[in-house]
Amino acid sequence: MEQAVRHVLTYFAHFSYAPSFEDIYLFFPLKTTKKNLKHVLDALIERKLLITKVIQLPHNIPFKIKNCRIYALPPYGIFIGKRTVKTIQSIRKIQKSLFFLKIVSLLPQVRLIGISGGLSMLHSGKRDDIDIFVIAQKGRLWTMRLILLLLAQLSGVRRRRTEKNPCDKVCFNLFFDEEYLEIPLHKRNEYVAHEILQMKPIVVKGEIYTRFLQENRWVFDFFPNARTILARMRQRKKKHLNISNKYETITHALFSPFEKWGDFVEFLCKKFERFLIEKHRTTEIITDTQLWFFPHDVEEELKKKNLIDS
Repeated sequence: MEQAVRHVLTYFAHFSYAPSFEDIYLFFPLKTTKKNLKHVLDALIERKLLITKVIQLPHNIPFKIKNCRIYALPPYGIFIGKRTVKTIQSIRKIQKSLFFLKIVSLLPQVRLIGISGGLSMLHSGKRDDIDIFVIAQKGRLWTMRLILLLLAQLSGVRRRRTEKNPCDKVCFNLFFDEEYLEIPLHKRNEYVAHEILQMKPIVVKGEIYTRFLQENRWVFDFFPNARTILARMRQRKKKHLNISNKYETITHALFSPFEKWGDFVEFLCKKFERFLIEKHRTTEIITDTQLWFFPHDVEEELKKKNLIDS
């Protein structure tokens, strides 16, 4: 148990993050109870092998996280002091992006919009961008992506590929078709499992988020305590960004005349976008149903440090 605790804290330290008790429990590699985990943490603190502090979080925090106790191994104690500052910065970023996300949530092609990366853990730097994960309506991934990029460009919030200062800009780095929600076999590792579970859905239509978790149940092999998330989803519907039925009806009315030509438009969008992507392609994963835009290979860094399996 103690070795597992050290692994969790060392993993988070790679991202300069001091986790809360709930974080440690969620991403603990062994099935356990919260009572047992707390006992282990208390024993490590008593032996001065772990440091802890209760931090005061702002009242307008978006993910229902209250004031909490955070932990770090002694070599990484500096991260405890940075937690509150980064939380405040992250809240401001989310608040700035909400108006744009409300607009794009009205698109019938959009099934889910989630905040990912460091911002999903309220641990984003002042100059960081806003990473967004999107699930598209069946057969409309490329159409949706083009519309989102155009709206982001017109709104002045789109992060350009070569942009040096992406502060508060929106970066769409993951696109999935709702019919193909499973993560590819070669991407199923501890890092990606982390990203899936820490992603915070902001816009959810229907049961798409529950389906996404169900179709990626392999993440519970890495983090068995996380099954409680799926259990809660089955018991009650989570409240996300409310979308007025009135506006949904209007947008469907606007787009319905084009549904007849939807497949043809999708074909044209795919050809056009793939041509542009291939011109500057590096480490991106591009298929007809999933798009992964991650030029910086975090997985390789973690493998070199033996924080995830090769």
